[in-house]
Amino acid sequence: MKATFRRFEGIPFKTASALLLLLAGVYLLEKINWRTSFSSFEAGFYYYLENKPLPYVLCFACAILTRESAFLFILLLAIFELFKEKRIRTALRVSTSIIPYFLWKVY
Repeated sequence: MKATFRRFEGIPFKTASALLLLLAGVYLLEKINWRTSFSSFEAGFYYYLENKPLPYVLCFACAILTRESAFLFILLLAIFELFKEKRIRTALRVSTSIIPYFLWKVY
């Protein structure tokens, strides 16, 4: 089992997790019709793991505008940040990606 992860030895855990998620996402893109939404959410999740606020807020906003089901995942991520990690600022940043969706619904 250890030999299969040898190519990930020098890569940080967060980056390796994001890459594995990306590979799984590419496979799923062929199976389900979430092409734009899922890839936007995937990119946002990668930037979230890398702690780059502006890119993940923009990617999450695109994911919500493309498909409303991303709203649930982003809401769960904000709740996780707020209650489990106790990072209020990050929870608010994640939550701001929901604003364009509400503005679109009001329009």
